[in-house]
Amino acid sequence: MTEMTGVARTDDHAPAAPPDDVPIVRPAHTARCTASGLIAVTALVACSAAWQAWGSYALVRDPAAEAAQLVAANGRAVTLAWVWLVGSVASTAAFATWLRRARANSARICAAPHRLGPGWVVGAWFVPGLNLWLPAVVVSDVWRASNPDVPPRGADLRAVPTGWVVGLWWGASLLSLLAEAVGVVLAGGHAVAAFGAVYAAAAVGAGLTVVAAAAVLYLMRRVDRWQTGREAVTA
Repeated sequence: MTEMTGVARTDDHAPAAPPDDVPIVRPAHTARCTASGLIAVTALVACSAAWQAWGSYALVRDPAAEAAQLVAANGRAVTLAWVWLVGSVASTAAFATWLRRARANSARICAAPHRLGPGWVVGAWFVPGLNLWLPAVVVSDVWRASNPDVPPRGADLRAVPTGWVVGLWWGASLLSLLAEAVGVVLAGGHAVAAFGAVYAAAAVGAGLTVVAAAAVLYLMRRVDRWQTGREAVTA
């Protein structure tokens, strides 16, 4: 008969606890929350601008509308356009701040090389022409390297499928900018048709902005959750 002792036996199949000195990755939750708030506000401003464009279109079609009303409506539209522009710049800067930390974390938990170096986290947004593509490359590699299904060592990020959310975010972002640019070009006209075209461009741009915002908020949250508590395999 086996002698009973006061010491509990250890299950041979239980995973061993990681040593206390193993470095653990900690995502930039504060940067993500800041970026998320600014992105959400910018999307709300885009929707407000579309609503204002509709109001201007309705006024110019109304024979009883006074010129002062149209001037005031146009003034509000210009104000919203500037607020949207400032919000877009601020939210992009906040997103780049989060992305810089997320990129560093992804390089620590997955040794696979990224296609672009760390400096491109910021630089990718400022290279004319290439900024239509490079930011998505940076984000795509961060997404892939953060995915817990990707081996920490020996992986090739180019062979890892890109999440659909990355393509949705970047595609909607570019198309929303295009729609806003079309609206700005058409805003100089005074005919009823010009106001209608501006409203259509603003509405499309607002819808795409909301889609892009929802996608990037999900993207940031998912990457942070993937990185939370992960063991670093590189310095």
